[in-house]
Amino acid sequence: MKKKIFSLFIVLVFLLTSFSNLTTSNGVAIANDPDPIVTVEQAVRDEMQINGSASYWIQFKNTVDLSPAYTMNWSDRGWFVYKTLLNQAQVTQSQVQKRLFESKVAYKSYWINNSILVTSSTKTVLNDILKLDGVESIQARKSYILYEPDTSATEMDNGVNAIEPNIAHVQAPEAWALGYDGTGLVVSSIDTGVRYTHQALVGSYRGNNGDGTFDHNYNWYNPYNPSDNVPRDGDGHGTHTMGTMVGDDGGSNQIGIAPGAEWMACAGCPDGSCWDVSLLGCGEFMAAPTDLTGANPNPDMRPNVVNNSWGDCGQTYDPWFAEVIDGWQAAGV
Repeated sequence: MKKKIFSLFIVLVFLLTSFSNLTTSNGVAIANDPDPIVTVEQAVRDEMQINGSASYWIQFKNTVDLSPAYTMNWSDRGWFVYKTLLNQAQVTQSQVQKRLFESKVAYKSYWINNSILVTSSTKTVLNDILKLDGVESIQARKSYILYEPDTSATEMDNGVNAIEPNIAHVQAPEAWALGYDGTGLVVSSIDTGVRYTHQALVGSYRGNNGDGTFDHNYNWYNPYNPSDNVPRDGDGHGTHTMGTMVGDDGGSNQIGIAPGAEWMACAGCPDGSCWDVSLLGCGEFMAAPTDLTGANPNPDMRPNVVNNSWGDCGQTYDPWFAEVIDGWQAAGV
């Protein structure tokens, strides 16, 4: 009998202890939900340890539902995605932005993937941020490389072809014959920029007014340097890839797969360097293009297609840009 009473006592203690963790002050039972651990990338820890400060990304939880966009028309769809993502960033980032402002820490907010770039902060500020609601992870700064075109055959002189071999290989002429040449669509590039005066591209540039003048608003942006307000290409890579997309000089030499389309561009890899701030800035620009100052976003001016030719050649999946692409797709891009 004593053994049974002792066993019953242990069970009661266990139950009482458990329920003390599952009740509020008014006795209503709730689930025991410990604070989630915010992961801090090792590279940020290392930089903080060595320098006493670090630059890093604050990634917030992304919980918005963009599925209603898929049943909307083009204009409503773009505005819905833009306003929904922007509102999420404003709400979820408010506490962190307040803390950074009070600490006089420079930062930049991004709505396209609900993140903040901290230019530099001490460990004290970082530790405070880790305690705030909505913070999901702390990530290191990123940079990527361009995928250069294969130039192994450039020494061969094949002359001028009526239709370039790569265009014929994917049967673009057959698509053209059926009336599909890109007419009515806008394609875009996140690359090193584009030399908009190139003879094979100037005619299809959306900023070409057709009277010898140009309007680069909503058609060109360099997030790294907004004062760089005329489309250019300090590397050549972006002009090359845009030529493959829409290039057409009006003659018999066909170099672009969609010569009927118009184009716009954003310098995600200005002069060859693909920095995170530029790539995310372009990610937002493609969802909601802005004027040359980066203001007055207008999703109605977004492109139908985005082309990128950069990456990291890694052997493991990197989801860093995935939410940007999710936003584009929800917007119909």
